[in-house]
Amino acid sequence: MIGDDATAFYVGVVREGREVDSTFAQQADDAQEEGMQALSLLASHLRLVSDEAGVDYTTVAADAVTLAEQLESE
Repeated sequence: MIGDDATAFYVGVVREGREVDSTFAQQADDAQEEGMQALSLLASHLRLVSDEAGVDYTTVAADAVTLAEQLESE
């Protein structure tokens, strides 16, 4: 999906042509900072999905873990 030359990733929700919420992560000079940005992106994405679905974010996180485990076993 993203080539090796990508330096940032952006995710957001747009409703009726208007941005509702968004977040991004980008490459950093420090591996720890880059890891924290990636985790922040994941957390924000879980929150966005849970808000859109009208469910608790822990439900979305648990479903994401289940799906990741299923994909890993394939």
